[in-house]
Amino acid sequence: MDPTPGHIVNAVRTAAGLLAALFVMNTAVAASAEPPSTEAPRTTVEALIDGPSELRVTQTGIYWINIRNAKPGRHERRDEPTYVNDKPWKPAWKKPGEERGSDTSDPYPLKLDPGHLQFELLAVGDTHGATGIQKRSPITVKKVGADLSILIPDPESGSRWYRFALIEYKGPEPFPLVIGSGSKAGSPAAPNPVAATNPPAAVDVGALVKAHRGNLVSISFPNGPAGAGFIAKIRGTPYVVTNTHVLASGPATSFKTLDGTQVQTGAPSSAVGHDIIRLAGPNAGDNPLEAMEQVDVNTSIGDGVVILGHGGGAGVVKPIQGRLVGVGPNLVETDAQFQQADSGSPIVHLKTGKVIGVAAYLTIRKYDSATREPVKEPVIRRFGFRIDSATIWQPVKWDAFYAQSTELAAIEKLTQDFGVFIKDLAKNGTITRYLHTNPAIKNRIDQWIDAKSKHLSPRDAELAEQSLLSFLKVASQSDITAARQHFTYDYFQRQLVEQERERTAIGEILERLVKSL
Repeated sequence: MDPTPGHIVNAVRTAAGLLAALFVMNTAVAASAEPPSTEAPRTTVEALIDGPSELRVTQTGIYWINIRNAKPGRHERRDEPTYVNDKPWKPAWKKPGEERGSDTSDPYPLKLDPGHLQFELLAVGDTHGATGIQKRSPITVKKVGADLSILIPDPESGSRWYRFALIEYKGPEPFPLVIGSGSKAGSPAAPNPVAATNPPAAVDVGALVKAHRGNLVSISFPNGPAGAGFIAKIRGTPYVVTNTHVLASGPATSFKTLDGTQVQTGAPSSAVGHDIIRLAGPNAGDNPLEAMEQVDVNTSIGDGVVILGHGGGAGVVKPIQGRLVGVGPNLVETDAQFQQADSGSPIVHLKTGKVIGVAAYLTIRKYDSATREPVKEPVIRRFGFRIDSATIWQPVKWDAFYAQSTELAAIEKLTQDFGVFIKDLAKNGTITRYLHTNPAIKNRIDQWIDAKSKHLSPRDAELAEQSLLSFLKVASQSDITAARQHFTYDYFQRQLVEQERERTAIGEILERLVKSL
């Protein structure tokens, strides 16, 4: 007997196209080739700020992160709202009884694309609705994972009303995150084309490898292949540097140079908004690599780069040459054909010999804008995380770090298993029992299949279906909700945002199925 009613299968098939796109690759390209509108849609925000406060912009809304001093709107025990499109919003804080100090607000719901917004400062003044821009410390605007971060430092005495606009941008990347007052909204960045007939300056890559072989670090793990890292000076201080995701794969047992010398490392820290981790105090590397400052100023599109790949633990350096094809706020992009095993290796600028990024392998698949179906061939782009733009570093406590890593891995596995469940329904027209082994959903699925085999009445069968789908909908969100409350590392928080995006799509499909009964 087929345990799956036809109307559920039809509803799943209707929704499965969107979900399929989410599970094919980790990241989708959303850049549009449409010309920018002359009047780009904008969202205005105005708030009374005293000391450092951050407005975080997500796909579903905005929220405040207060760092210290008075919370937005609360200077000198005032109770001023934040104005969003001139409508007052009183943020609800997690610590409502405290006027000052570290805290996070509940979100204000908005539908925005943080990856395609431009920031324009409109006014800084003593009163709400003031015009003109008083001189204060500059605001920092940058992408943090899938979000947009607007950090208002305001270290000067007293509070000020800040008014700014978030302007939708529909053009291709890269584009300026910050535009000056009076600039045309939605204006693209000036092009910097690569001249195909002008190859990078010749560099003795062999000499580069020979000079810095002692700065390449192999990271060993109890299970799995060795990871890659390197020793470099960051603002004059030497560190062992690698990707956060490399060390998130499990506790490292040793750090060694490629000739087998043990590298003694000190306190670790992870870069906010980046996939970079650094460990202080390496004892090896007499002539460490040097991380470049102001990569966007000191490099040009088309410059030659080389990735000193050495993953896998064999002690072999595999220099991979290419060009610099893009520079963003936190990322550089290269056409050098490095692979996933090279993650954590340095991307070296050939003209200067300085490190401009930490290699991180990303595969991106574009989708048909009309059908949302993936194209047949993936578009592979290779990125590195800039070291120079990593300005905020979180100290790492390994027990908490690995606990969050393990929890995130379980969340990612359940997301995949939900995808298998929905695809099973859509493709096979039934629930294939042996495909679903995750304990978080297996037992409930088994109970439902067993109940259906007992020839329930139509009403009882409907209630059983509704109970199963309602359970799965709750299960699709509960682990995300729990993790959000205690994830403390920015890297895992950003990965959780990606999982939440996929789970939201799953929840919407399950909600449609419940309503269809």
